[in-house]
Amino acid sequence: MKKLIVLIVGCMLALATWGQDKFTVPAPSDLQKYNLAAWQWTGAYVILIKYAKSLGQTVEEAAIAAGGIAAATWNSDMTFDDLVNSMVYTYVVLTPSGKVEILEQSPDSVAFSVTNFYKPLDAMLDDFKITRAELSEFYEVYAKQIANLIGVKYEVIETGDIITVTVSKN
Repeated sequence: MKKLIVLIVGCMLALATWGQDKFTVPAPSDLQKYNLAAWQWTGAYVILIKYAKSLGQTVEEAAIAAGGIAAATWNSDMTFDDLVNSMVYTYVVLTPSGKVEILEQSPDSVAFSVTNFYKPLDAMLDDFKITRAELSEFYEVYAKQIANLIGVKYEVIETGDIITVTVSKN
């Protein structure tokens, strides 16, 4: 009788193991979701640049096209403050392991720095044969399309691991 019970329990355990689903729904933490979203957002821009280059377009042409589409969705009544806050927020979101710091500000101008801009990005850029300079150019030209909508000057200077962004009224 004991052998029969052991055999039945053994069979049940084997069936339970064999019957387990191959796929499960993950339960990532909020931080994991955030990191993945930042990665996907940046990855979409990298793929767009790669595709544009494969069509013989320059990074600037791709950024003007994409920025023009994005600018069309922005509220043309947006103020200088709205734009600056949006740009700072965007850089914070795209820099999950880095830091965004306001360097200078006045009613007419804001300068902020971005350090540790998404570190895993370098490997992805290599895979897609895109340089950091090309990605920086894309971001700058793209954002200028939106800044031009409200008559604001937008400049980016990248020095090593530090990106400095200046937004000012014309």
